[in-house]
Parts: sequence; structure tokens; C-alpha cells
Amino acid sequence: MIRRSCVNHDVASSPPPRQAFMTNSGGYDITRLPRVESEEHRIALTLMREALSSNKDFLSFLFYWQVLEVRGGNPVSWINKMFHKQSRVHVSQNELAILELQGRRLGETLQDDCRHAIAHIRRRAGKRALRFDRSEENRRIAISTNVIQRLAKLYVKEVLALRDVVFLVRKGGRGFPMYVDRQAGLAKPLAY
Repeated sequence: MIRRSCVNHDVASSPPPRQAFMTNSGGYDITRLPRVESEEHRIALTLMREALSSNKDFLSFLFYWQVLEVRGGNPVSWINKMFHKQSRVHVSQNELAILELQGRRLGETLQDDCRHAIAHIRRRAGKRALRFDRSEENRRIAISTNVIQRLAKLYVKEVLALRDVVFLVRKGGRGFPMYVDRQAGLAKPLAY
């Protein structure tokens, strides 16, 4: 009698099965990092990290929106100023068509149709409710998330003035690596 095994290979020596994994994040390089100089910088970068690592656009959108609230200002008026008055962020005509501004400004649209709609499942009459099971709704939120990500990056750079970076180096090519800034060169390590 021949016994058939359900497993036709040696389990201990075979690699684990491959599974598809979708994410919004890519590879990372820790040889150059932003220089954190304030609590606002730390909070904004933490929110950016969480937004980038989330595999759900709905959650990423909320984290990016929170970046715009780090200083306690008004995200809606800041978005409108950057987009409508100063043209500091580019949003294509195709993106604007999908966002359905309907006579509203970009800041109000992102706040009402995305931020509030995501955060509050029960909406007042006449307000847009999210339909999580519709592909066009998921596409609209994905595009909104891309737009708010560009705005959050601009906010961190311009409003929070997070422009400097530190580098991971080894003094003389040996020893324990440490982060140093541009001015310090290899002279002094930064305290983290």
C-alpha cells in the first residue's frame, strides 16, 4: 500500500509560502534623517511615519491632516492659501475633477468630504457619507490622500521649518556609527 502525503516536500527546509502584501511605503535609508529640533518636529514626523506605514488610505489621510494641526492653526485656510493664492502645491485637473469641488475651495472639500467623512461615520443630512465598498469612493480617497500628503510635506518644510538633516557616519570608516550634522562634520555626535 502506498501512502500519500499531503505535503510532498520537506517543510523544515522549504521557504515560507509567498503572500502578496500591499503597502504605501517603500524602502528606507537611515543614512540621512531629518534633524529634529523641537517637539513639533517630533510629532509631525511621527504622524508622517504612521501615515506612510498605514496600508489604508482612510487612516493615512487622517494622519496627514493631523500634521497640518501640529501648530494649532487652521488647516483649511492654510490649504486654501497654499493652493488658491500662492499655488505652492500642484493638483492636476484630473485630480480636481475626481475630488468634486462643486464650487467649494480645496480646503473645505478635503475637510468635509474626507476628514470629517472619515472621522464621523454618521453625517448630518446633506453631508457626504463614505461608501467604503465602492471603488470610485476608494479612488477619490486615494487621490485625496496623495494631495494631503503633498500638503503635509510642504507644511513640515515651510511652516515647521524642518529642513536640516543629519547623516549616519563612522568616524574614520570604523567604529560605532553616529549621526552628525553638516556643520559638525565628523567632529561631534548628536545627542538623541
